[in-house]
Amino acid sequence: MTEKQEITQGVYVGLDIGQSMDYTACVLLQHVRIYEVEPTILRDPSQAPPLDSKPAKPASEPIDEYRVRYAERLPLGTSYVEVIRHVATLLNAIKPLGNSTLILDATGVGRPIVDMFNAAGLGLKPVAVQVHGGSATNYDKGTWHVPKRDLVSSAKRLLGEKSLKIADGLQHGETLTTELQNYRVAINLNTGHDSYDAWRHEGSHDDLVFALCLTTWYCLKQQRRGGHLIRPIQVGENEGRWSRLTGFGEGSAIR
Repeated sequence: MTEKQEITQGVYVGLDIGQSMDYTACVLLQHVRIYEVEPTILRDPSQAPPLDSKPAKPASEPIDEYRVRYAERLPLGTSYVEVIRHVATLLNAIKPLGNSTLILDATGVGRPIVDMFNAAGLGLKPVAVQVHGGSATNYDKGTWHVPKRDLVSSAKRLLGEKSLKIADGLQHGETLTTELQNYRVAINLNTGHDSYDAWRHEGSHDDLVFALCLTTWYCLKQQRRGGHLIRPIQVGENEGRWSRLTGFGEGSAIR
């Protein structure tokens, strides 16, 4: 019989900042590594340990899980000042999980909102991401320029590996699941570039899945550098137990 040990590898908050007619969406992803180890044997402290005693070793290869523990859509028209205040409250609430990284979309709002976060005194420097339709990722003047294919592929990869988990009953969890399932990719034969239906199209609400993709992309980038019940973070109405997404696009299902 083995025991499971979980170690948090990283906590990521993705923020898709809406403009006048768009929602601002926030998604929290916790990367956890699960180890199965031999159980600890309790001994009488007054007795010397046996000479052949060895420290516990993992019984198998560790398993990585990526847990969506919070998903929220702020009301339309929420000011940038209110967004920053709200994010500060969330970051303070999740401190018990460990140090968190804030990744925000700077595509539509640009550098001013990044500068506002830097000046807010939250004790962290947000990771700014601008999305483009090309094929190369680069870093320039404090901002990552990332192809949308890379963002979507990061979530798709975790779905395919069955390692992305979303809390059943999580606020906006069903909306997030629907957005993930609605994505379709099309290739432009003239340019070789790919596009995604509903991605940043006017009138479409893909903010939650975009916020999630920000977290999965950055989490996997950091990694390149270097089925039991779990309670989600309870902030507001977020609560429930975990379910597993097993696909992407057509044929996706929740189990």
